[in-house]
Amino acid sequence: MRRRARVAQQDVSVLLLGNRHKLAVVTALARSRDGRVNLGELAVVHGVAASVYYAPVKDLMTLGLVRQAEIAAGQRRRWYERCGDTRVWKGLHGLVRALEDFTPPTATSHDPG
Repeated sequence: MRRRARVAQQDVSVLLLGNRHKLAVVTALARSRDGRVNLGELAVVHGVAASVYYAPVKDLMTLGLVRQAEIAAGQRRRWYERCGDTRVWKGLHGLVRALEDFTPPTATSHDPG
């Protein structure tokens, strides 16, 4: 992901979801064909440490939207998967798609009144 796009996504994420990296996790889960994501792989894609995703995943687990997938025999990698109400995930997928083209106004163009 390009740096400028990543920073913009992180800005939207923190303002909308309260965490700089939560939108990346939601996006990955919403777009995943099998509804699963590995935090290490996600971290490589975004150029960050996997640990930045622990708090967002914990929040999503608390909401009942994500659970840790069973670890397959012979595997050491941890995967997290969507769970909960499919309507919520459909809505989140729609939000993710809508935010792809969303550009927030710059701080200098913000009109507080």
